[in-house]
Amino acid sequence: MEEPIQPHFMMSEVTLFSRIEDPENHLKAFRTQMFISGGSDSVCSKMFVGTFIEMALQWFSGLSNRSITSFRKFSRMFEEQILVNKVKPPWMVDFFDIKQQDGEPLKKYLNRFCKVSIRVQHLNEEMVVDSFVKCL
Repeated sequence: MEEPIQPHFMMSEVTLFSRIEDPENHLKAFRTQMFISGGSDSVCSKMFVGTFIEMALQWFSGLSNRSITSFRKFSRMFEEQILVNKVKPPWMVDFFDIKQQDGEPLKKYLNRFCKVSIRVQHLNEEMVVDSFVKCL
Protein backbone atom coordinates (compact mmCIF):
# COMPACT_ATOMS: atom_id res chain seq x y z
CA MET A 1 0.00 0.00 0.00
CA GLU A 2 2.86 2.38 0.76
CA GLU A 3 4.57 2.14 -2.63
CA PRO A 4 3.46 5.08 -4.78
CA ILE A 5 2.72 4.76 -8.47
CA GLN A 6 5.26 6.92 -10.28
CA PRO A 7 3.80 9.90 -12.17
CA HIS A 8 5.46 8.78 -15.42
CA PHE A 9 4.02 5.26 -15.19
CA MET A 10 1.87 4.53 -18.25
CA MET A 11 -0.13 1.39 -18.87
CA SER A 12 -2.17 0.56 -21.95
CA GLU A 13 -5.89 0.17 -21.46
CA VAL A 14 -7.03 -3.21 -20.17
CA THR A 15 -10.64 -4.32 -20.53
CA LEU A 16 -12.59 -4.09 -17.30
CA PHE A 17 -13.51 -7.36 -15.58
CA SER A 18 -17.01 -7.76 -14.18
CA ARG A 19 -16.82 -11.51 -13.41
CA ILE A 20 -18.64 -12.54 -16.56
CA GLU A 21 -15.56 -12.66 -18.80
CA ASP A 22 -12.93 -15.38 -18.83
CA PRO A 23 -10.73 -14.64 -15.77
CA GLU A 24 -7.72 -16.42 -17.22
CA ASN A 25 -7.79 -14.25 -20.37
CA HIS A 26 -8.25 -11.11 -18.28
CA LEU A 27 -5.26 -11.96 -16.10
CA LYS A 28 -3.09 -12.79 -19.14
CA ALA A 29 -3.99 -9.49 -20.80
CA PHE A 30 -3.25 -7.58 -17.60
CA ARG A 31 0.09 -9.32 -17.03
CA THR A 32 1.10 -8.62 -20.62
CA GLN A 33 0.32 -4.91 -20.26
CA MET A 34 2.19 -4.72 -16.96
CA PHE A 35 5.19 -6.50 -18.48
CA ILE A 36 5.26 -3.99 -21.33
CA SER A 37 4.83 -1.07 -18.93
CA GLY A 38 7.41 -2.34 -16.45
CA GLY A 39 5.18 -2.33 -13.37
CA SER A 40 6.57 -3.63 -10.08
CA ASP A 41 4.83 -6.24 -7.96
CA SER A 42 3.15 -3.58 -5.81
CA VAL A 43 2.10 -1.53 -8.81
CA CYS A 44 0.62 -4.66 -10.41
CA SER A 45 -1.51 -5.28 -7.33
CA LYS A 46 -2.76 -1.70 -7.22
CA MET A 47 -3.45 -1.46 -10.94
CA PHE A 48 -5.15 -4.87 -11.12
CA VAL A 49 -7.87 -3.69 -8.74
CA GLY A 50 -8.51 -0.84 -11.17
CA THR A 51 -9.66 -3.35 -13.77
CA PHE A 52 -12.51 -4.66 -11.57
CA ILE A 53 -16.13 -3.59 -11.84
CA GLU A 54 -19.43 -4.92 -10.53
CA MET A 55 -19.18 -8.38 -8.89
CA ALA A 56 -15.39 -8.55 -9.15
CA LEU A 57 -15.11 -5.26 -7.28
CA GLN A 58 -17.56 -6.54 -4.65
CA TRP A 59 -15.41 -9.65 -4.22
CA PHE A 60 -12.29 -7.53 -3.79
CA SER A 61 -14.03 -5.22 -1.31
CA GLY A 62 -14.86 -8.24 0.84
CA LEU A 63 -11.22 -9.29 1.26
CA SER A 64 -9.71 -8.72 4.68
CA ASN A 65 -7.15 -5.95 5.14
CA ARG A 66 -3.56 -6.89 4.41
CA SER A 67 -4.59 -10.24 2.88
CA ILE A 68 -2.73 -9.36 -0.33
CA THR A 69 1.01 -9.61 0.21
CA SER A 70 2.14 -9.99 -3.42
CA PHE A 71 0.72 -9.84 -6.90
CA ARG A 72 1.37 -13.55 -7.26
CA LYS A 73 -0.85 -14.27 -4.24
CA PHE A 74 -3.44 -11.75 -5.41
CA SER A 75 -3.66 -13.28 -8.88
CA ARG A 76 -3.92 -16.78 -7.38
CA MET A 77 -6.77 -15.61 -5.09
CA PHE A 78 -8.45 -14.03 -8.10
CA GLU A 79 -8.18 -17.19 -10.20
CA GLU A 80 -9.46 -19.43 -7.39
CA GLN A 81 -12.44 -17.21 -6.65
CA ILE A 82 -13.43 -16.50 -10.23
CA LEU A 83 -12.55 -19.91 -11.71
CA VAL A 84 -16.20 -20.85 -12.23
CA ASN A 85 -16.40 -18.25 -15.03
CA LYS A 86 -13.53 -19.72 -16.99
CA VAL A 87 -14.56 -20.31 -20.58
CA LYS A 88 -14.56 -24.02 -21.32
CA PRO A 89 -13.09 -25.06 -24.67
CA PRO A 90 -15.73 -26.28 -27.12
CA TRP A 91 -16.04 -29.90 -28.11
CA MET A 92 -16.49 -31.19 -31.63
CA VAL A 93 -20.18 -31.88 -31.03
CA ASP A 94 -20.69 -28.18 -30.23
CA PHE A 95 -20.31 -27.43 -33.94
CA PHE A 96 -23.74 -28.91 -34.56
CA ASP A 97 -25.24 -26.18 -32.36
CA ILE A 98 -23.85 -23.37 -34.50
CA LYS A 99 -26.67 -22.93 -36.97
CA GLN A 100 -27.06 -20.27 -39.61
CA GLN A 101 -29.92 -17.99 -38.52
CA ASP A 102 -32.76 -16.96 -40.83
CA GLY A 103 -31.54 -14.06 -42.94
CA GLU A 104 -27.99 -14.31 -41.60
CA PRO A 105 -25.40 -13.69 -44.33
CA LEU A 106 -23.09 -16.61 -45.05
CA LYS A 107 -20.05 -14.51 -44.15
CA LYS A 108 -21.40 -13.74 -40.66
CA TYR A 109 -22.25 -17.40 -40.07
CA LEU A 110 -18.78 -18.45 -41.24
CA ASN A 111 -17.16 -15.95 -38.86
CA ARG A 112 -19.14 -17.29 -35.89
CA PHE A 113 -18.27 -20.84 -36.89
CA CYS A 114 -14.55 -20.05 -37.25
CA LYS A 115 -14.39 -18.33 -33.85
CA VAL A 116 -15.44 -21.61 -32.27
CA SER A 117 -13.20 -23.79 -34.45
CA ILE A 118 -9.99 -22.03 -33.41
CA ARG A 119 -10.73 -22.91 -29.77
CA VAL A 120 -11.20 -26.67 -30.31
CA GLN A 121 -8.15 -28.63 -29.20
CA HIS A 122 -8.44 -31.84 -31.23
CA LEU A 123 -10.06 -30.74 -34.45
CA ASN A 124 -11.47 -33.38 -36.78
CA GLU A 125 -11.61 -31.54 -40.11
CA GLU A 126 -14.07 -33.94 -41.72
CA MET A 127 -16.53 -33.56 -38.87
CA VAL A 128 -16.11 -29.75 -38.93
CA VAL A 129 -16.97 -29.61 -42.62
CA ASP A 130 -19.95 -31.96 -42.14
CA SER A 131 -21.33 -29.89 -39.27
CA PHE A 132 -20.83 -26.62 -41.17
CA VAL A 133 -22.78 -27.87 -44.17
CA LYS A 134 -25.50 -29.50 -42.03
CA CYS A 135 -26.09 -26.28 -40.06
CA LEU A 136 -26.38 -24.00 -43.10
